[in-house]
Amino acid sequence: MTLPTFPTVDLTSYVEWMVKGFTGIVSSNAGLVIGAGVVMAFAVMAIVKVKGFAKKATR
Repeated sequence: MTLPTFPTVDLTSYVEWMVKGFTGIVSSNAGLVIGAGVVMAFAVMAIVKVKGFAKKATR
């Protein structure tokens, strides 16, 4: 008795397309992504500093 064989689905071309697209977007916009990260880090740091100064001023 043999088991039935199921059809196989080949997703390698789709996975390859998604990986190439993702790496292309990241590599072409790397400067923008890094710049946005730096700006967000400075914004968070500035908010923390302002809160600290406000607490000191209200004491």
